[in-house]
Amino acid sequence: MLCQKTIRLLLGLLTASFGFISTSVQPAHAGSLLGEWYYTVDSFNDGLSLGVGSNNSPYEIYGMAMKETANEITFAINTNLPAEGISNIYAQDFHVAWGDLLLNFTGKSLDVANAASQLFGVHWAVNASGVPELGVYQNVTAKAVAQENGLLLQDASLRGYNNRVISKGGNPSHGDLGVINDYFNENHYVQNVIAAGTKIGAVNVLSDLSNLGLDFAHFGATGSQTLAFSFARNLLPDGNFIAHLSPECDNDLIAMVGKLKTNEQPPRSVPESSTLLPLGMIAMLFAASRQQRRR
Repeated sequence: MLCQKTIRLLLGLLTASFGFISTSVQPAHAGSLLGEWYYTVDSFNDGLSLGVGSNNSPYEIYGMAMKETANEITFAINTNLPAEGISNIYAQDFHVAWGDLLLNFTGKSLDVANAASQLFGVHWAVNASGVPELGVYQNVTAKAVAQENGLLLQDASLRGYNNRVISKGGNPSHGDLGVINDYFNENHYVQNVIAAGTKIGAVNVLSDLSNLGLDFAHFGATGSQTLAFSFARNLLPDGNFIAHLSPECDNDLIAMVGKLKTNEQPPRSVPESSTLLPLGMIAMLFAASRQQRRR
């Protein structure tokens, strides 16, 4: 027979167990789902130029979106920066292009995965990349080319960029990761182009976006340019990832926390231990209450 003290203890454990069940189920994606697209929205005033923000910076990134089907993955970017880049007198070649899209499925920080050549990369624009052809790459090592492309800060680092944006009245953010995170190393510029890797497939840079069903404006993202590219779904693994993208100069940066799941096997309907535990407690409490009533 269970005493009142034991029953109270079991009730407390039961409540805690249900609390664990509810809080441990987290969304698979940190962005927002609208239609077939996952959207990640960035700060609208963290691109630097003569001033800061959407009205003053041609580098401003407003948002990034991803759509996954059984055969294809498509990424889209809403921004002020055209696909071909822009002229910049401070860049060594007087031109700033887009960087490569870099994806990390390892669960490790960017520096750790990069040092182990464990990144995937999409070389979708002509830039200072170390690979010769547009396409999708695996076993990627990436590099930062911000300084040679005109981001000439005294503190040549992500921290220096964030501080400069703040000093100009802007609000720095890195998409889903925010400005404070353990993924990017603030002590140097963020790696933004492929240095080396193995090509595994082609990329298709899209010119007609009218039938894609994109709606960046729903999130207030109203950059002058919307760019998109796609590639075969089977070029990337299943699972959680962090993807990031920036211009060559690292002037504005967006990161997406996402999950690819088209090719995942459906889960088997096996009760988890966290579910069985409360059910056992309920049976014990029911038996105890019956004995209490008999007394």
